[in-house]
Amino acid sequence: MQYANKRLQVANESLEEAHQSRSKWIRNISHEISTPLTNIRAYTMGMLDGVIPSKKNFIQLVYDQSLYLSRMLHDLHDMTNVENRQIKYDLQKVNIQDYVLNFYNKTKLDVEKEGIIFKYHDLLSDTVEELIVFIDPLRIEQVIVNILKNAKRFVKEDELDLVFNRFYKSKNQNQQQNGSGLGLSISKEIIEHHHGMIGVESKEGEGSCFYFMLPLLEGM
Repeated sequence: MQYANKRLQVANESLEEAHQSRSKWIRNISHEISTPLTNIRAYTMGMLDGVIPSKKNFIQLVYDQSLYLSRMLHDLHDMTNVENRQIKYDLQKVNIQDYVLNFYNKTKLDVEKEGIIFKYHDLLSDTVEELIVFIDPLRIEQVIVNILKNAKRFVKEDELDLVFNRFYKSKNQNQQQNGSGLGLSISKEIIEHHHGMIGVESKEGEGSCFYFMLPLLEGM
């Protein structure tokens, strides 16, 4: 009887913890969505009332907020699928060196349009013939894109243990620069599903280094 009561107590504590976590999750979602909606409403109402001139720069602000909201909803959809274990993976045997080089070639121009120096270094070409991994190419591309978006942002050393937490945002960046605060958390879930690991190193004044590792396919 005492053992049963103990198990019941543990179960109740787990349910309460899950409830608190879910409540915090909902509050965060509400806050993240309400902010861009409020901005959009304020700008459009101001233009309708004639308080704000209908000029290109103000219309651009509204458009940027709508893009932010769209990215937020996309990330929330992915995060919900992760939570419910409904995210789908199309795992394939992939030569990781060819895969990364192809990604670099197709994204180089778009990245450099943002004024970023984008370089590719293969440190393995002279030492191995072929490295095969078992991955979902689209999901790993999603991880790389998220890393690229975050690597250009300033990350302090004392933030490194937090950047992969859901909704975490750097204290010295504004909302538009930070994005939804879910991209790195989703990336972590994707990499861990592939039995890999993801991390970041940073030194103030020098920049940040995001990285992830994937297991090689056995027998290759």
